[in-house]
Formats: sequence, structure tokens, C-alpha cells
Amino acid sequence: MVTDRAISNFCAGDVMSAVAVANQITSGKSVFAWLGEALLCRDQYEFALSAFQEGLQVNPDEVDCLVGIIDTNDSITVANAFRVADMWAVLAKDPNMRELLRAPKFKALIQVVRPPREVSVAEVQQWTGNFSPARKIGEGAFGDVFEGQCQSIPVAVKRLKPTLRLQGDEE
Repeated sequence: MVTDRAISNFCAGDVMSAVAVANQITSGKSVFAWLGEALLCRDQYEFALSAFQEGLQVNPDEVDCLVGIIDTNDSITVANAFRVADMWAVLAKDPNMRELLRAPKFKALIQVVRPPREVSVAEVQQWTGNFSPARKIGEGAFGDVFEGQCQSIPVAVKRLKPTLRLQGDEE
């Protein structure tokens, strides 16, 4: 299939061949936008991001809202998957998406996409009502899970069991 050939070429680093193949089958949008969408459909997020970034370098005006994703929820999922705050700059290329991103409900979401920060135990206690038993939503081998609110965003916090003996940094 032609789509698979374009994707294979791009993933192998042969951008020019991928563009040539994609030019044969796409019309009305950037080749890089088309490649990015095709890669997203195959859950190849890193390569999709590369295609979008390449497209931004070639012609920023041709890369739309995560290039063609119409469903806002899909856009959010993709942005979260990349864990890249700059993805919002890509999303904001589309005028309709730009309006959505200005909506108050997205302000908290943008914070979620930014790199994580360390939080204090006091903050976590505040979010979870000091690990209130009423807020316990589950438990696992490592400890109990509590629901909470961080800046109006629902969060789940796992509190390690005090008797747990960890073997290393990975745990």
C-alpha cells in the first residue's frame, strides 16, 4: 500500500522519499500533515511529532491543529501522549482550535501537559483531605490510592505502605 511505503520511508529517515510518495496520494493539505496523521493512526507518536515538526520548518502555515484532527478529545490525547507543552503551539495553528484553547476549561488542561514538578507532602495531603479514608478509591501491592483535586483537576495519589521495603530507586 502506498501509505505504508510513505510511512516506512519516513520512519527509516528517508524524508525525501516519504514526501515524494505522499505527494502522489494527498491533496489539499501539507504532505507532512498527511504523514503525521497517518503515523498517529498507527500509534507512532514520536514519528508523528517529527513529521509535524518537519512540516512546521518547511511551511508553518500548512500545519493545522495537530493537522487535521477534528475531535478535540483526540487532540488532547495526542498532546498528552507527547508530553510536550509546545504541542499547544502546533494545535493553536488552526483558528478554530485557537478559539477552543482560549476557553477557560482548557487553562487547567494546559497545565497538565507541561513538564511535571515536584510537590510537597503538605500539598498532597491538602489535595486528598490528609489521605482521608472517605477518599480512598483503591489499593494495590504498593499502597492505597486516594482521589483528590489539584487546581480543580481530579488526581489519583498512591500512598506507599509504611511497611513496604523497597529494593531500589525504580520502585
